[in-house]
Amino acid sequence: MCITILCNAIHPIKNQRTMKKQVKAVPAFTNEQYAFMQNLFDYYNRQLFNGELTPVLFVFERCARSAGHYARGRWKQAENGEMIPEISINPEAMQTAKYWHSTLVHEMAHHWQRTLGKTKPRPNYHNKEWAAKMEEIGLMPSSTGQPGGKKTGQAMADYPIEGGLFEKAFQALEESAAVDLPIKSTTGQAPSPEESEGEESEGGESDKEKSKSGKRVKYTCPCKNKVWGKAGLSIVCGECEGLYEPEGGSQPEPENEGETVCFGYGHDDEQLQG
Repeated sequence: MCITILCNAIHPIKNQRTMKKQVKAVPAFTNEQYAFMQNLFDYYNRQLFNGELTPVLFVFERCARSAGHYARGRWKQAENGEMIPEISINPEAMQTAKYWHSTLVHEMAHHWQRTLGKTKPRPNYHNKEWAAKMEEIGLMPSSTGQPGGKKTGQAMADYPIEGGLFEKAFQALEESAAVDLPIKSTTGQAPSPEESEGEESEGGESDKEKSKSGKRVKYTCPCKNKVWGKAGLSIVCGECEGLYEPEGGSQPEPENEGETVCFGYGHDDEQLQG
């Protein structure tokens, strides 16, 4: 009896030890990547926005014409329905850490204006309040990304102000911690619009091949606004915040009826801002 009890007691322990040897630690790539982004957001929130910004959801999205964007109302908590804004960074536009950090702060400035600002910009527009905040935190808004560019407008880039708050915050971070993502994109910087035209879609047909037909698709949103554009676009309405859906097949584009919606670096909209 004693021997039987001893054997039964030993085997479970032996099995547990064997299982531990067989289980290998798997790197949590997603956790590592997004924890870095959250820590970076928290850091610049403290340094540049007095810790006043509310949380956002981060995404990485490749887009030929955009280094990043800010979008309201794309997510909501399942438990209470609270809307959560989105900040997206294009992994192909990460030429240098300082460059994409400034993109993140650019989008944080949009988040500041939408939640704490006093003026409401019209769709796809960077107004004077946003531009003033950018200068305050050490980024000079510029339509060209260089000195002398316009400070307000539809598509807007920026560059660090020498000795400004952003430059000081970045330098302090660079001296004390890692400034680049732990997992980097292998595709380098964002391609130009010309370079991206021939990229394959999920169906295997390239955008360039599809555009040769000279035809466009009519899209309609839930509030019945209509726009025309190439097949496969993902467009959000700035009024109802719903997605535009394509209407039955490609058709010739009529004159003066809507326009193709393209969100580039620096767009400013109730739903989507760059």
